[in-house]
Amino acid sequence: MDIVPGIWKEERLIESFDVDVLGRLHPQTLFAYLLNAAWNHAKGTSYGHDELAARNLMWVLVKVQMLIKRLPRWGERITIETWGKRIVRLYALRDFSITSGTGRNWPQPPRHGWCWTGRVAGRNDLTGSQTVFHGSRKGMR
Repeated sequence: MDIVPGIWKEERLIESFDVDVLGRLHPQTLFAYLLNAAWNHAKGTSYGHDELAARNLMWVLVKVQMLIKRLPRWGERITIETWGKRIVRLYALRDFSITSGTGRNWPQPPRHGWCWTGRVAGRNDLTGSQTVFHGSRKGMR
């Protein structure tokens, strides 16, 4: 049985090429940061990209929920934490926490829903999965 590493944490510095003309982080870049954190969290486990590709499987992002009230600014540091939440039917849910260098928390944490699918047949199957998610956060359901 695979044990998912508890909470993955990484820090990002908002660079000049990540922002718009007003110095705010591009929303698509924030989304890329979240995807990269999820990727890093899964890397090296039996459900990472390379490991799934060897079994002719891949992850497909099927749902994203993100409410943006304030975008980080150029020069700001943010900390992204992510953890596997649970498996619901065919979906593996993942939550995130984003904190700015000033300690301000994101008002509503982003959430992702993923499923496995075959690279050739396009079918998803989590029924044989033995993955166990750990590292849930207080107040997150």
